[in-house]
Amino acid sequence: MSIKEVTMCLNAFLLDTDINVQEQDVAKYLSGEKEIPEVIQSTMEVAFCIPAVKVQNYEEVIELLREVKEERALTYKDLEEMTGCNYKTVQRYIKDGACMPADIMIKLINMLGFSITIQ
Repeated sequence: MSIKEVTMCLNAFLLDTDINVQEQDVAKYLSGEKEIPEVIQSTMEVAFCIPAVKVQNYEEVIELLREVKEERALTYKDLEEMTGCNYKTVQRYIKDGACMPADIMIKLINMLGFSITIQ
């Protein structure tokens, strides 16, 4: 979806409120340049069906990825295509728990349909 389409969708979900988002704000929210207000965040989760899962440490993230892999019957080849990493590297990250670079982790989490908030 384009930023314009995301903005239109958000505004449609926000019709019952006095809030109206602008394209430049949505772009800043999605790029991380600007903090997303709670009402916008919750609207995005509803509008785009983004489940939010809170994890406290790296091991919990890896465990979540393992569970999703099993539930969706994903192969390491599928995860390779999602991340752009080779099969063996993805296997080391997910199966063996090797330290995954943040950019790959964020990309994978997003591609699996989750949102990630870093505090």
